[in-house]
Amino acid sequence: MGVPGPVPVARRALYARYPFLPGAQSALGGLSPTSIELAGGPVHEIARALGRERVLWALRPSAAETPVQGIGQADDGARILSFQYAALLVSLLPGTAPARRWARVEASALEATLTDPSTSPEEVAWLAEGLGEEVAPERGPRGEEQWPMPLARYLTWAPPVKERAFRLVHQPLRHGSISLPRERFARLLGERLLETLEDRLPLALEPGLKETLLSLEAPFLREALARLPAREGPRSGPVDPGRFPPCMSALKEGLARGEHVGHLGRFALASFLHKVGMDPEGIVDAFRGAPDFNEAITRYQVDQIRRHDGGEGYTPPECATMITAGLCRRERDDSRARLCADPTLLRHPLNYYRRRREGRRPSPAAGKEAGGAPARSAAPGTPP
Repeated sequence: MGVPGPVPVARRALYARYPFLPGAQSALGGLSPTSIELAGGPVHEIARALGRERVLWALRPSAAETPVQGIGQADDGARILSFQYAALLVSLLPGTAPARRWARVEASALEATLTDPSTSPEEVAWLAEGLGEEVAPERGPRGEEQWPMPLARYLTWAPPVKERAFRLVHQPLRHGSISLPRERFARLLGERLLETLEDRLPLALEPGLKETLLSLEAPFLREALARLPAREGPRSGPVDPGRFPPCMSALKEGLARGEHVGHLGRFALASFLHKVGMDPEGIVDAFRGAPDFNEAITRYQVDQIRRHDGGEGYTPPECATMITAGLCRRERDDSRARLCADPTLLRHPLNYYRRRREGRRPSPAAGKEAGGAPARSAAPGTPP
């Protein structure tokens, strides 16, 4: 929905209420910042603070928690930009679950706004047009407000809603349209917004913007990650470095000596340490000797690895990947290296750790016990 020319103040206020609509940023005119300017410009601190609150509100553990503060008192520009900044922030969090959760909260907030009696029918119609549905309210037989929707559009928008009241058999059909009370129409608009946001998120952030956000928002990201549920897998006793495979020992020892370790090596070590039961503090400590160590970014990246896939965490690369990357240490002539001398018997670093723990030699089936396919790296902007 384009916005030609200067946007009237009243229209800008509407975009502030519905900042997800196409044209919202255009409503700011020459004051519209780039993403980099929004992330670091001192004049946009209020918008950034509200954006953080939007995300934390969506990740709240309880609906009883205090909602976003100050959103009603902020100026229209800050309200519009806070939504855009929140979209950047959820795109930094691991996986797609935080973005989906934020999208659903925004959709629920939209539904509450549209069903509020203070929201005029004209405003509802304007919002619906922005979401792709041109419609004007009608009056039912008893004077009640009704919103007609073409049958084909209803069949497209309604399936995600599972309540009985939305089943087609219960809808009044007249001249190819279904008439809906405002509450049901608002629900469909909320679902439409949810679908739109889920299609857009998480955003593909340019490396420079991502690194800037990771650096500036490290405290916020730690708080947001703390609110995400982490399903910790079963652990079997304390972590024993003496049972590490040679590749992981070499990576850990190299970092301790201040040597440069590439992205795959850092990812492999962090994910391995998580899978064998090391706590986050121990994993972070393993990287302190790195020449480019940054504690805030390291903690964020470690949390990304730990909380991937709902808290299961990434699985480290298998032996074949480590060999291809030049990270395997099978050539070392010691008893530990000889344990993984035959890649047909031992195909994963986790198998090595488990076999050493159990005091058994690897069997032909050992390569299948690592817990799935080779890991896919989170490809973080700055490795831990």
